[in-house]
Amino acid sequence: MTRGTHDFFKVTRLCHARNGTFGFRWISDHYAEGRKVPWRNFVRAEAENVVRETGFDVEKNGTFFLTVTLDAEHLANAIEQDAIEEALGPFDSALDKLAEVEPAFTRLLEEAKRHFKV
Repeated sequence: MTRGTHDFFKVTRLCHARNGTFGFRWISDHYAEGRKVPWRNFVRAEAENVVRETGFDVEKNGTFFLTVTLDAEHLANAIEQDAIEEALGPFDSALDKLAEVEPAFTRLLEEAKRHFKV
């Protein structure tokens, strides 16, 4: 069910069935205060490398987003069988991915320190 252009139920986001998405967002506010535009420009310049290394999408505001999508039919069957954990494989994969890509975001912050001379 949607209300206007917004998803009404979170499950539609989980299954990417409507407008919204569900996932994990990487946000750095280290350089945001008073430097939002320079931070966005910096991220835009570095985005190709980060996206290639991490699989995250870059967002206009200088954040990165990893979409997690559950298969709607698999989720419905798992709920029916009272075995929801069987449908949550994409979350397990995303959590593994978060740990795996941490060095890429650490490198991004290190590059930002050099760039912003902090």
